[in-house]
Amino acid sequence: MLFKNKYLLIIFVFGVIFCSATHSVAQPYDLILRNARIIDGTGSPWYRGEVAINGDTIARIAPSIAGDAKRVIDVRGQVVTPGFVDIHTHAIRGIFQVPTADNYTRQGVTTLLEGPDGGSPVPIKPFLDKLEALPKSINIGTFARVLAVYVRDKKVISLEEAVKKMSAMPAARIGLTDRGMLRPGMKADIAIFDSATVRDAATFDKPHQYAEGFSHVIVNGQVIFENGAMTAARPGRVLYGPAALPR
Repeated sequence: MLFKNKYLLIIFVFGVIFCSATHSVAQPYDLILRNARIIDGTGSPWYRGEVAINGDTIARIAPSIAGDAKRVIDVRGQVVTPGFVDIHTHAIRGIFQVPTADNYTRQGVTTLLEGPDGGSPVPIKPFLDKLEALPKSINIGTFARVLAVYVRDKKVISLEEAVKKMSAMPAARIGLTDRGMLRPGMKADIAIFDSATVRDAATFDKPHQYAEGFSHVIVNGQVIFENGAMTAARPGRVLYGPAALPR
């Protein structure tokens, strides 16, 4: 009887250890961006690293991230930045006709501020409800032109400072505390581009030409633009600032 009790005790302890080990195994990330040239939006110098995403949130940033992911994108040394924030738009005029907002998305813009001149639909709630129901996330080349002309060609501003002015600074200005920088815990709004080829293609004669040089754009952790085309993902949402009333 004593032998049997000891035997059962050994099995019980082994079972606890085995189960604990099983639960401690890290779950795979949803997405890992490998071999990136990271510019985090703070104005700090770029560095090489990798970015892991779970759901709509940046989970980890490190020089190298081990482990599995549901999807891995090798960005091959391209620049990885926070998605850009445009705080002066009139996108309301066409957002329901072109809900993919290609002209913004294809140059890395992931957040739009509408009504900067004080105008908005009245009452506002039905408009916001309709906008929330769009099957999508969220100027043809303004942001790309900054990167191409004023950073690369004329060297008026550094790439790090330009990214900061187009991401962290406007996000902070309108009170978006979870966007505008690449940090663990921030929402995964991300632009990926080749700093040597990015450019605005629009001209006065042909104004409706999309920006070039962006390989991927990610909104809330989902890839919405890659391989030169919009994807079927529609992860965008209406964002409310600090002055918004509870819904």
